[in-house]
Amino acid sequence: MGDSVGSKDNSSKKAQQAFDDSLKPSMTSDIEGEIALEVRPKVHFNLFLALGQQYSITAAPLAIGIYLSLVTGLGGPPGYFWGFILVGFFQFIVCLAVAELASAIPHSSGPAYSVIALSDPHLAGNLGFIMGWLTNAGWYFICCASCLYPAQIIMALVEATNPGFIATAWQTYLLYIAFALGYLGLNLPRVFRVVGWLLKAILVIISVGAVFLLIVLLVRAQPKQDGRTVFVDFLNVSGWSSDGWVFFLVLLPAYACLAAFDNATHLTDELEQPEKQVPQVMIGSFFLASSLLYQ
Repeated sequence: MGDSVGSKDNSSKKAQQAFDDSLKPSMTSDIEGEIALEVRPKVHFNLFLALGQQYSITAAPLAIGIYLSLVTGLGGPPGYFWGFILVGFFQFIVCLAVAELASAIPHSSGPAYSVIALSDPHLAGNLGFIMGWLTNAGWYFICCASCLYPAQIIMALVEATNPGFIATAWQTYLLYIAFALGYLGLNLPRVFRVVGWLLKAILVIISVGAVFLLIVLLVRAQPKQDGRTVFVDFLNVSGWSSDGWVFFLVLLPAYACLAAFDNATHLTDELEQPEKQVPQVMIGSFFLASSLLYQ
């Protein structure tokens, strides 16, 4: 009886110690000299892992492949090239602005907290509420897309390798659910430790694979197109008479590849130096995606 009680006490002490270690408390002093306990969440990411996490959201080469059919009929090569130049310029300005905010007022709530901190006190609550819901809506759609796109790609590959097979909506939906459950499983406590390895693999495999495919396509593509076809001859087979309207439609692939900067801000509580590392992740992922897009 005494042994069982002692073992329970030891287990309780170990559990309490693990909990205390995960909180990583540190002693700080406030203005009045009182000692306060600052609680910091456990650090899960270093700079490289955070960069992989940010890059996995946009995954520029995959986004290009997904939207390639749109670019083919809307704008063609000139629409793709000049669209990325235009979007890249303005998105880089947005990236620098968000990075500055993340450095000055780091917070895991991201844009919602920035709006509250910088707004008039009388409007801060309402504006923060609106921005918070807009952020949630954006990530809800991104989450849905991250399940839908791979499901559609897999079904397209099955159709390509089996000419007699025609994918149905319910089959795609089952794959959608499978990917959603898989993502959920990766975030379970004992499984989460493999996320770091996956992020490293994503960062390397996508980048190296994209460079390899670009080189192979350039070597194998016949006949080679001249400069006018690539930079000047705007293609419009959409049915709309306005090339300007079509050009704005073709900006979608560029925006999909060079957006979601606020994702890094939501890692603030899981980085050692968020005021420094979050801006580095934002700007680093932007240049990484841009370098692959313009190759």
